[in-house]
Amino acid sequence: MKRAGVFVAVGVVVLACSSSGLERRPATFTAISAAGGRLIAGGSDGKIYASNDSGASWGAFYHVSSQPIEAAYRAPNEGIEIVVGGRYYTRSANGPWASYTAAVNTSLHAVGPCRGATYVVGSGGYGARSVDGNSWNTIKGVSNAADLIDLACGRTNVLVASFTQGHGHWLSTDGTTFTNVPSPANTCSVAHAGGLFYDLAVDGRVFTSPDDEAKTWTEIARIPWPKPVNFCTLVYAAGMFCASGGDLVTCSPDGKTWTEVARPSKPGVYDIALQDDGRLFGTCDDGTLLDTKCAGGACEPAKCTRIEATDITNGPTFGSGGSGGGGGGGTCDQGCARDSDCTALAKRNGLAGAVCSQGLCYPCLQVCSSGSGACQCIPCSQGCGTDAPCP
Repeated sequence: MKRAGVFVAVGVVVLACSSSGLERRPATFTAISAAGGRLIAGGSDGKIYASNDSGASWGAFYHVSSQPIEAAYRAPNEGIEIVVGGRYYTRSANGPWASYTAAVNTSLHAVGPCRGATYVVGSGGYGARSVDGNSWNTIKGVSNAADLIDLACGRTNVLVASFTQGHGHWLSTDGTTFTNVPSPANTCSVAHAGGLFYDLAVDGRVFTSPDDEAKTWTEIARIPWPKPVNFCTLVYAAGMFCASGGDLVTCSPDGKTWTEVARPSKPGVYDIALQDDGRLFGTCDDGTLLDTKCAGGACEPAKCTRIEATDITNGPTFGSGGSGGGGGGGTCDQGCARDSDCTALAKRNGLAGAVCSQGLCYPCLQVCSSGSGACQCIPCSQGCGTDAPCP
């Protein structure tokens, strides 16, 4: 996961209109998540990108933030996707994307699921939790001095990690109220496997702690970074761990013995994603996508391909949603009584217009992807903000 202000994911791009007229341009991804062959990524431009062909082709379709995207999450089975950047975040569950704004001025660094809920966390000790994906409530008990950079879901507890050791980590049994627990070092990422929480420090040290208390940390390994890093990612899937930091990507069968992933060059790595089938993807600071297959902690030599993407975003959506402290919102779901009630929403989101139907505003897109004809106003159920139903 990311560290504040350093760099810094996403759904299927569905187009009924032909996209042959769209220009593909280089893109740099700063966050990535992958599951079931579908990849979502966040860009340095604050946009969401997606690929349904394991990274062969990409499209940008939603402008989340004025800042780079710091984290993205895609659930393996439920179709839930969520992306954070700056104080803004957006969520989809096999349908339209809804946008939200954190209730305080924070920089969100991480997102993840735990025990039937989804969390976003960031600087200033800020964290928000949602069970239904629409209403978000601020978590309690965390010091506003803590810089929250990652979270991990244990068997009965959720652990939120703070960057600075002196601020400790934060543990909750109910997912709502958190208490302070020790941190073993300045931390940049955490994970969970079996009955243990895993902590990856900025100097490469790896620690474990029983997940029922997260108080006693034991050093089990050290990843050989040449110097401490400002950000890193530690993930667990397919029965193994993978980690990235600086220009190093490495994997392990047990968190103790680590083997570097071979690749043709070594640009800096922003983020990695490991699928349940062992396929590993990474985003690099030279605008390439790392791709390899791993098993048992050993990976094939990685391919690194230049990222190019089409862009169908219509304008910024950040700042248009509900509050992350308990409100809902998004491009589609502002209440209305007449079409004129939707004018401000359309202007704020860079839409051609919006109409009121059954008490909700629906967006109009003026030009479809093929460059000809006007797209009709569409209901949220058909894909808010896309031009899928072109007449």
